[in-house]
Amino acid sequence: AMAKPLKPVRFPDKFLWGAATSGHQTEGNNVNSDFWVAEHVKPTFFAEPSGDATNSLELWPRDLDLVKSLGLNSYRFGIEWSRIEPEPGQFSIAMLDHYKAMLEGFRARGLTSMVTFSHWTAPRWFAGRGGWDNPDAVQLFAQFSDRAARHVAPYMDYAVTLNEPNPLVGSFEPPRPERIRKLLDDTMAAAAKAVGSDRFAMANIGIKDADAYNRRLLEAHRAAKAAIKAARSTLPVGVTLAMPDDQEAGPNSV
Repeated sequence: AMAKPLKPVRFPDKFLWGAATSGHQTEGNNVNSDFWVAEHVKPTFFAEPSGDATNSLELWPRDLDLVKSLGLNSYRFGIEWSRIEPEPGQFSIAMLDHYKAMLEGFRARGLTSMVTFSHWTAPRWFAGRGGWDNPDAVQLFAQFSDRAARHVAPYMDYAVTLNEPNPLVGSFEPPRPERIRKLLDDTMAAAAKAVGSDRFAMANIGIKDADAYNRRLLEAHRAAKAAIKAARSTLPVGVTLAMPDDQEAGPNSV
């Protein structure tokens, strides 16, 4: 018997079909970020440095054209903190203008923008102060969010404070073998030395105290949301969540 033809599904008019990227994995040469430092020290936890990545810093118009050509109507990307605030309290108007131009590109193509303020990477100076373990971390992130939002929030459709804060704070991450844990610690020690600090903590790697980290991320979300809303009260602001569906492939599966 012939299979019945599938009924076309009608999605709501405002339903968003999109793709998502993170700045560090696509823009390339994110030299002021914590990840860039950790990728280039010896020993390093990373298999290879990110380098030019996919050169999205330059090729973003092509990215948006690809989104459009795939029949998608939205795209999530990140504004990179380490580019916007390369030194504490010093903000790059050139980079803020770059992201503003991108958002104008969304409007020109009729695409809905979702903008992530922190997609796990942070400036190298932030990591050298202890990352999210630093008691001042919330205030520092709020300060960045405030400055960025005042410049680019008028052009956004949706704002995302933190990318996937949920996998880091539960039992989502599998226990790592001892040699991997040691390599991770050695990488952080080498990175601390590279930035002239006695500590180095990256956003989502080597979390020591999950409860304290969880509380601080929650505070950071609230503070950043308030800063973004102060710049533009009508802008929807939230977080993105990781929704894993890991299933065992067989009886001896890991």
